[in-house]
Amino acid sequence: MTHLFDSRQFAKLDNPRRRELLPVDKILDLLRVEKGSYLADLGCGIGYVSIPAAEKVGPEGHLFALDLQEQMIIEGRRRSQTAGLRNIAWILNPEDSLPLPASSVDAVIMVAVFHELENRSGYVEEAHRILRAGGRLGIVDWKPGFMEIGPPQDHRVAPVEVEALLAQGHFRDLNTTDISEGYYMTVGQKRNPL
Repeated sequence: MTHLFDSRQFAKLDNPRRRELLPVDKILDLLRVEKGSYLADLGCGIGYVSIPAAEKVGPEGHLFALDLQEQMIIEGRRRSQTAGLRNIAWILNPEDSLPLPASSVDAVIMVAVFHELENRSGYVEEAHRILRAGGRLGIVDWKPGFMEIGPPQDHRVAPVEVEALLAQGHFRDLNTTDISEGYYMTVGQKRNPL
């Protein structure tokens, strides 16, 4: 990991400024998450996206919330139980692999985690593997140059790099959107390799 978030700093993951910079409804809309969807949230943290996504997919859908840090999973599970959600599986995953079956989800989201990954292409491959045909991968990360908060500038991944990795990883219909002054989102749709 190049810049792994300190799991003891939960307050930074859910505060008014972060909600302004990371509008979850907009993220879910761009990923076309709807009632009945199956979604994997990679690097779910304390459930910032997982909990509203689980509410959006409803009891007909399911959310797989995965993180490398046990403290994140524990806190996320606590928050989802408080919210009365029963359609989230909280999963501690090993680095570089996702413990989900092939073709098991409609969408995969990574929010503010792509810059932390050492093996980005490996995670793109794993996301492709667990997506159903036509499924979508959404990567939300820090804009290079945004200085207010966030990881060091040399840890950030430019949108053009994300698009290149997705194209190389058998994703099509790539689209990058500014979702706030601090973040962009790149979405690609799974295509089968030739």
